[in-house]
Parts: sequence; C-alpha cells; structure tokens
Amino acid sequence: MSEPERLRALFALQWRQAMQESPEAATYNGYPEFHDRWQDLSREAIQRQRAARGRTRAALDGIDVQKLDADSRWYRDLFDAYLKLDEEGARFPSEYLLLNQLQGPQQEVAQTLGLMQATTARGVEDVLARLGRIPALLGEATAVLREGASKGITPARITLRNVPERVLALMPEDPARSPLLNPLSQLPPAATEAERAAWRGRALATLTNQVYPAFRTFHRFLKDEYIPAARTNLACVDLPNGRALYEQRVRRITTTGLTPEQIHEVGLSEVARIRRELERLKGEAGFRGSLAEFFVHLRTEPSIFHETGTALLAGYRDISKRIDGGLPRLFGKLPRLPYGVQPIPSYSERSQTTAYYQPGSLTAGRPGNFHANTYNLRTRPKW
Repeated sequence: MSEPERLRALFALQWRQAMQESPEAATYNGYPEFHDRWQDLSREAIQRQRAARGRTRAALDGIDVQKLDADSRWYRDLFDAYLKLDEEGARFPSEYLLLNQLQGPQQEVAQTLGLMQATTARGVEDVLARLGRIPALLGEATAVLREGASKGITPARITLRNVPERVLALMPEDPARSPLLNPLSQLPPAATEAERAAWRGRALATLTNQVYPAFRTFHRFLKDEYIPAARTNLACVDLPNGRALYEQRVRRITTTGLTPEQIHEVGLSEVARIRRELERLKGEAGFRGSLAEFFVHLRTEPSIFHETGTALLAGYRDISKRIDGGLPRLFGKLPRLPYGVQPIPSYSERSQTTAYYQPGSLTAGRPGNFHANTYNLRTRPKW
C-alpha cells in the first residue's frame, strides 16, 4: 500500500470500529451490520475502547506524512486533531454522565428503534433481537449510574426530574401501543398473515415479559435511589476535576483555544448586540412601549400562537418549502436527501427542546426530519 492508501484503510477500520462500539450510531448512519444490538456499557467495553484508541494513534503516527498528497495530509491532520480531543476526553470518567433530560438508555432505545425499518425479514429479526436485549442494556446502565453516584459524578438533580416520567411513557397500559413497537407497523409486504402474526406475537411477549419488568425496575432505581443521590449543585465545575473537564468540553465543542471566560464575554457582547437589534425592530413594528413591554407582548399576544399542533407543523412546513425555493440562489450544490417536518414523539415532548433536526441516511433510505414540539402551544410563538 502507498501511504495515502494506508491512511484510507485506517479511516475505514476506525469507522467500522466506531459503528461496532456504538450500534445506535450504526443505525443512525444506515450502517447495516450491527442493527441487532445495543452499545456495551460495561467496564470491559470502556477498557477495550481505550486500547483501540491507542492502536489507532500508533497506526496514524506510523504513516509517513511526507509521502501524503495535499488532500490526504489535510485529512490526516483533521483526524489527528479529532484523536487528540478524544484522548483528552478519555482522562475524565464521562461514562457516568450518560443520563439527563434529553438522553440516556430510555431515550436511545425509543429513538433508535424508531429509526429502524422492519420491511424485510432481517429487519424484523433485528428489531426483535434489540427488544430482547433491552433488559441487559438497562442492567448495565444501572450499574454505571450507581458507580457514578458513589463517586459523586452525576448530573444535577434538577435536570433529572422528568426522566422517570419518560420511562413510564414507554410503557402504556396496552403494550401494543408502546412506541417501542413502532418499527413493526410496516412489516415485509411479501410476508403471509401467519408470519406477521407470529412476529407481532413474539414482540408483544418480549415486551410484556422482559422489557416492561426491566423498565419498571429501572424506573424504581431512578426514582428511589439515583435521583435522590444526584448532586444538588448545578455547574460542571462542581464535579470532581470539573474545571478541567469543562475546559476540555469547551475545546472539543468550539474547536478553539478560547477559555470559558472568553466565550462568556462573547455571549455577553452578543446579548447586547441582539438587544440593540430588538430596539430597532420594536420601532419598525410600530410598538410604542418600552422594550420590556415589547417582550411581554411577544410572549402573550394571542395572535402569535397557533391554536393546534397541526397548525404549528403546517407553519413550519410552509417556511421549509419557501426556504427550499431560495436555496439554489445561494448554493451551487444541494443535498439529494429530502427532509420532512414531524412532531416530537409524545413520550419525550414534555422535556424536549422546541425543535431539533434528525439527519437521514441515503444508505438506509431514510429522509431527514425536522421535529417540532407541539406540547404546550402557549410556549411556541410563531416568531
């Protein structure tokens, strides 16, 4: 192999290893090989990943940079920067922080199953296999969270207040209505009625006899043990070695050398700039009161709220199609993959953000989706 070929081979190996270690990401990216399992959260898995990181570093350092073409050198440098950030992050036990109001095993399970397609026999078996492995995943998560609590490494307690409720939302009284079974709504077209009934029967039996009991145990653990033991302070710097962790997260997320204090100053200057813009807009809107009164108006005027969730989604869809028509004037190349506008799933809407985008996958034949929150419409003004 030439050095550029070795570099590309390393990238391919690293990508496959990343998909193997995070099967949820494999599903998200349309990588088909690991759709029947969940991420291994055990202590052994963490050690395995650290060892793999060291081998990746050794392989990258073994490539002769002088023999790379300009593009390959750029890719190599980018990957090197990514690895350094990853190596920095490995110094902190962030595996204990796997749960908050937006993420955790309860969210990953529902979201990942929601991305799966059971339109082939293999797809159905993958869904059934994943359902059967939920109890083991929750058991591993419980062990990790319990160990983190014993070390004082937990999220702030206030961020966990809605998590038990989200676990219960996955367990409606009628198991057939559980969002965990959503991927089985479209079974293989060529399947016989007997095959469809057998698949649904297996799924319901697994859900009732294995998954529901495991989620009830996890719910009790969160409500009675973990959340009461979670820390009552708020800041990342309140964690053990928290200042260094916070600085590392800032470097990773911003890809800059700015300190947290410098970024805070940027934020303050942006707030001041936006406030000046709002003063100008207030005048353009013909509002004669103070800026504080203008803010009240923007939060309370009935005409700026949608009456129904359907109307809110229609408003977003209208905006989206108007944006689509303007994109060719700004960009010479546009993505082939289309996107849609969907409501945030009901099991997570109460503690979710106003909206988020979920990328699709050409490989999986899945469009991107902009998810809008239709819960509590009086907090979703049209602006």
